[in-house]
Amino acid sequence: PLRTYTGSEKFVLRFPQSVLSAFVRSFPYLQRLSSTPPVPLFEDFLVQWWPAPLGPPPEGDDAIALMRLVIQTQDPEDQALLQAQWFTLAEVHRETLAYEMALTGVASQSYARARRHCGGPAFLVYYSPAFLRACLQERPSAALPMLAEVYAAGRHLFPVSAEADGTSVTLFIDQLKANSVEGISSVYAEGRCWLLVKHNRHEAVVEQHALIALPQLLRDLDCRLLRFWSSQWPPLGLPQPVPSPLELQEEFASSGAGRRSPRCTR
Repeated sequence: PLRTYTGSEKFVLRFPQSVLSAFVRSFPYLQRLSSTPPVPLFEDFLVQWWPAPLGPPPEGDDAIALMRLVIQTQDPEDQALLQAQWFTLAEVHRETLAYEMALTGVASQSYARARRHCGGPAFLVYYSPAFLRACLQERPSAALPMLAEVYAAGRHLFPVSAEADGTSVTLFIDQLKANSVEGISSVYAEGRCWLLVKHNRHEAVVEQHALIALPQLLRDLDCRLLRFWSSQWPPLGLPQPVPSPLELQEEFASSGAGRRSPRCTR
């Protein structure tokens, strides 16, 4: 008898067309896995999948981070919105994302478009795509600063070392994904806080805890307070039209940001 495979039905009938098309387009890259080193293959994937409406693929030390983030958002309108947010992002957040997302997690391999950073571990932020998409829908100006805060906290818990080159750590943000931006930032006024807690040498998890217990938690746990209060993000203001990719790139280039730097730093 015929059986209904609900997973296949969802894959064929319910996937957004853009997501399904992207999945099918990935097949040629899978075929090259046996003959191409993983980092050059992934960089080629990022360049080929860069959306044409956003202009030419970016260059410079922050190019890998921007391309990875744009692909995570999937929807064309969200991709344009994320690119606009990237070019207006505070320098400290942009530098954090550019550095962390250019680490490969593969020993002795680096991206051609980014400065070669030595050491590790590299971070995988679990549920980052879903979190980004939700933030962009609710409060676009908060999406990238919040993600940068998670990366920065992760680096505090897992400092860079030459011995960790080629290793990776997973940062789980399940609880953030399950909340709205307003819900995330409002917990501080309710006597609670967000922490990134190191569980072992391979994992850290974003958790919510009572503010009154914070001094004890900071003493007893290997953890970092996450600054998710709304004053850390640009004000909402009135909706503004998204500038064209050319306007954004010209403004970004004239500011002196995104320039290529020496090839190896610690």
